[in-house]
Amino acid sequence: MDEGFNVSDAANALHTSQPSVSRQIRALEEKLGVAVFVRGKKRFLGLTKPGAEFLRIARHVLRDMNNLKNVGEEYMSQEGGALTVATSHTQARYILPRVISKFTEQHPKVSLILRQGTPLQTAEWVSNGEADIAISSESAHPPSDVVLLPCYDQHKVVLVPAGHPLLSVQSLTLEALAEHPLITYGTQFLTHSHIMHEAHRSKILYRIKRSPLTTTRWLKSSSSW
Repeated sequence: MDEGFNVSDAANALHTSQPSVSRQIRALEEKLGVAVFVRGKKRFLGLTKPGAEFLRIARHVLRDMNNLKNVGEEYMSQEGGALTVATSHTQARYILPRVISKFTEQHPKVSLILRQGTPLQTAEWVSNGEADIAISSESAHPPSDVVLLPCYDQHKVVLVPAGHPLLSVQSLTLEALAEHPLITYGTQFLTHSHIMHEAHRSKILYRIKRSPLTTTRWLKSSSSW
């Protein structure tokens, strides 16, 4: 699954051979009594419905095994260990620096690891054990095994440059916003869907501007990157 259903890549990641992985998969399916993978002519195409459930349970088993190891290490190292926090760019850039500074002062032996992603990605990382906790300003349908704990309210605002026409508007409305191009979160964020839902409900057409920074391209030269 982690290698994109590519048996050769999975074999390389496990430092074994492709036939060995194929034999293990067949043995697993015979033991479980159902097909785990959807198969094409010569490759795996995805997971079957029971296969997806088996994967969920397997990830939990692996995470719990790792937790057993971590418990022992934490008791041996007292206040040492590692804490992986998954969060969004906004939280990492504007909210967490002062929190991290205080945390590292109180727990100097703990290695703090930050992973940045979308709200859905961060929740999935917690679910599969790749992160210990996720801090996000959105809570769009997290996995069923992730517990959501409200922390604080975050209010959205409209930012405009000095002298912008919206500054002369007495009461800001959706109709007033729709008269100007809007730069907002991408489609993978819940805020975008909220804006689009309200626009659709009010029958308002928004012009969403795509920031040129959303697409990054690497160009390779003959001497350096």
